[in-house]
Amino acid sequence: MANFPSTLPKPVIDGYSGVQDQAFIRTEMEAGSTRQRQRFSAANTQLNVTWFFSATEMSAFKTFYDTTINRGSDWFTYTLDAGAGMLSYDVRFTQPFQFSKLEGTYWRVSANLELRNA
Repeated sequence: MANFPSTLPKPVIDGYSGVQDQAFIRTEMEAGSTRQRQRFSAANTQLNVTWFFSATEMSAFKTFYDTTINRGSDWFTYTLDAGAGMLSYDVRFTQPFQFSKLEGTYWRVSANLELRNA
């Protein structure tokens, strides 16, 4: 499994948010309280991240995304904070990343990542 390039910066705090996949199922009853039970013993976490890249870093990121992880479809290893401190997770993109040009030679890149069993 590939590693996220260590030469690239970590995501910025602004916009860094996540949600854990629902690991239980609810059943509405005809009468009485709704019943709820565990469906999975492990749940993935969806994480929204934003990076600021220089032109050189943007080029390295696009090469990693396009070539190394097959346009974002493959899992890769990345050290992130998903609520338990900086830990290494198996990660993949859930949709194509979004990017916008900033002043000068800088880029803002946003993505939704899926962290396996985070």
